[in-house]
Amino acid sequence: MMPLLDGLIQGVSDLVFPPSCLSCAAPRSADLQYFCQECQASLQLVDAEDRCERCFQPLLGEDDLCRRCLNSHSPLCTMALTVGYEPAAQALVRELKYGGKSYLAKGIAALMLAQWVRLDWPVPDWIVPVPISFGHFLRRGFNQTRLIAEYLSDALHIPLWEGLGRRDQGWAQAGLNRAERVRMRKDDFIVRLDAPPLDGKTVLIVDDVLTTGTTLRCCASALRESYCCSPSGLVFAGPI
Repeated sequence: MMPLLDGLIQGVSDLVFPPSCLSCAAPRSADLQYFCQECQASLQLVDAEDRCERCFQPLLGEDDLCRRCLNSHSPLCTMALTVGYEPAAQALVRELKYGGKSYLAKGIAALMLAQWVRLDWPVPDWIVPVPISFGHFLRRGFNQTRLIAEYLSDALHIPLWEGLGRRDQGWAQAGLNRAERVRMRKDDFIVRLDAPPLDGKTVLIVDDVLTTGTTLRCCASALRESYCCSPSGLVFAGPI
């Protein structure tokens, strides 16, 4: 009887207060979880073809690496985006980080899992969430990247490695320009002394948004300074 009553209440609620799209606020069908049909369709996995294996930038030649990666060293073995940073993806990240909607991490993780399968990457030994500073954790109440990584860990049956910490810089990346982001040093990230060793292991570093790639590279550098490991990076959204 209760499920029937709950269904009737939900039906009346949807008539009086139609569910709206998380991105554009337009009315959405009740069978779509977060977005209207148009915004839902915009969440397309980024095709890895003709993209640099190391930084995921579009390739202009026939090499597997872009010119920048050919002429410089990256601590990352490979890196990929899941979706473009379009309004629907922006809404997911915004509402997860600043709207307190921690349940959205599961949907983000599902898209990242689909991209990981599509990329046909080898199964890593550990999944590493990008840490946030203690100050940000206190203000937000959680690390959104850890929530995403936890869902990926459960789905892939791969342990979560939480030995990476972040110094409390007192600033948010969202307000930084490109030059200021690039000034971030690998020293901003530290490996905890009690962390499980990663020597000889492959690790997948998980982050929510890519801008310059500095955060991923700094994390990978910190890991490589402490261990002889092979880090790769998978990010939910970024410019394509």
